[in-house]
Amino acid sequence: MEVSGASKNFKGVVRFDFAPNFSRKARKTPFGYDLGEVGLETLYEVNAHSTEDFACDALHHLCFPEISAFTPLAARRVAREVVRRVDSKVFMVKGDGVAKDSWLEPLLGELSMTELSVELVSPQEAMRKKLSPLWRWGDVDLEGEFREFDDYFQKWLLEKQVKGEVEVFNTLPESRIKDVANKGHLAEKGEEVLYTRKALERALLLDKNEHLVKPLRGASGNGIVFGDELSTPEWEKLLRECFERKNYGVFRKRLLPLINLEKEDVVLDILPVFFAQGKELYPLYSVARIAPWSSYLSEGRTINVVKGGGYAGTVAVSEG
Repeated sequence: MEVSGASKNFKGVVRFDFAPNFSRKARKTPFGYDLGEVGLETLYEVNAHSTEDFACDALHHLCFPEISAFTPLAARRVAREVVRRVDSKVFMVKGDGVAKDSWLEPLLGELSMTELSVELVSPQEAMRKKLSPLWRWGDVDLEGEFREFDDYFQKWLLEKQVKGEVEVFNTLPESRIKDVANKGHLAEKGEEVLYTRKALERALLLDKNEHLVKPLRGASGNGIVFGDELSTPEWEKLLRECFERKNYGVFRKRLLPLINLEKEDVVLDILPVFFAQGKELYPLYSVARIAPWSSYLSEGRTINVVKGGGYAGTVAVSEG
């Protein structure tokens, strides 16, 4: 699979967050439920910075080794692709509060079950020794809203990549201050990222009942506000406040499809994960998220697994 417009130098694990649709209603079969062909209605987010899925997958395998569904599929597939396309030894830089401590040990353990060798280092050590290739775990935020790394390290990270002095996979520096692979939302026509006053003016003209406000980077389901829940003055006030914060966008409201399984209404989300090298995508696994319809509504029309509002797991894809 090829993605146009990607840098020929980019390497990394990328998750695409789509709103799915299905070609038919759920139909029970001897093997489970058949939903027909899966369609991808729209792409609303790209996460190219060490997605959490395979770390959680490794933790599941450690905690529940007797359950065959919790196999270290994702982590080991990622490790194999890193060996094949990056190097057999990488240095992982962990930011404060990014890789949850409960995940770190099982993640490193599962990665090391392959031919990949991972050494955990601090940002200071990475800078002092100019270690390469670096696996930076977590998003870079030069605005300082998320304190995963201090500003000095973040700027050093991008500058060394631009100069070609250090290889950091999972990043795509556009300049010494901007990484376009940084987790963010993709604005389509009729949507606005609230960075400029003109974008704010356009956003104020949008139909609030068809749009929502959402943080642009890692909010774990928090901070999402649907326009149909606010009065017009409240909506306009919210947009102006979000413009001042420089970390929000206005996006079209998209609800996940309602599916009836075993006489219970649920919503289902499917997020494909690839190893990207230049313009080529190599499938690794998919993340499936499911939640009861009632929970989906009560959690603000989101599947918020972090808050216990649903369930998630990795799903195998064909290696062919």
